[in-house]
Amino acid sequence: MGSKVGSMTIERKRDGNVEYYHLTSWSEAGFLAMKRSNSVEMRSTYKNGKLLSSFARVITNGEVEAYASAVWDGQRYQVQTDKEKFTVDEQADFSVVKFYFEEPHTPRIFTERIGRFVPLYSPRPGVYQYRLPSGDLNIYTYLNGELQDVTVKRSLGTAQIKPATN
Repeated sequence: MGSKVGSMTIERKRDGNVEYYHLTSWSEAGFLAMKRSNSVEMRSTYKNGKLLSSFARVITNGEVEAYASAVWDGQRYQVQTDKEKFTVDEQADFSVVKFYFEEPHTPRIFTERIGRFVPLYSPRPGVYQYRLPSGDLNIYTYLNGELQDVTVKRSLGTAQIKPATN
């Protein structure tokens, strides 16, 4: 409805050839008699441009809704989610947290939230989208290589994320 319902902070730190990403977000919205709060935390570590580890946790109304942890063991990711354990045999070079710092140029991305690769589509230059198995759709829009807007479509509604202006 055009109202601010939350905030997000994303940090990237570099130490030589290692990059650390940390995303935290919080939102709260109400509709009629229903109120929903949501917080997300994601952490990812890259070395020489390859994802070494990731972690994501989603808390809704005070309860852990989902989490996923992935660690590269030299041959595959060992993934643990709130529902299962599995392996992923290919190492990633782009995941969700990187969207906030650089425009993607890859046909698929690794999602910290589910510990898996998903296809990445570009319906037009500067626009990229992916869909999670839950049906959630994320759309990222860039202008001259800089992130301008993120649209997150969920079953309960759509959120628009804009970079803060200084």
